[in-house]
Amino acid sequence: MESSSDLISAFEVGDISTEALMFQSGYLTIAGEENLDGNILFTLTYPNREVRGR
Repeated sequence: MESSSDLISAFEVGDISTEALMFQSGYLTIAGEENLDGNILFTLTYPNREVRGR
């Protein structure tokens, strides 16, 4: 999954996307980042097989 820094820095509990909640709680982790003309795009992935479910 790819995400902007806006998604991974979201902290509003009443209005948070599923992906942001999964990142903030540790169910997703940053696997890489790419600079696209000054905009950072993060690649998110599962941190381990236990979380991935396999």
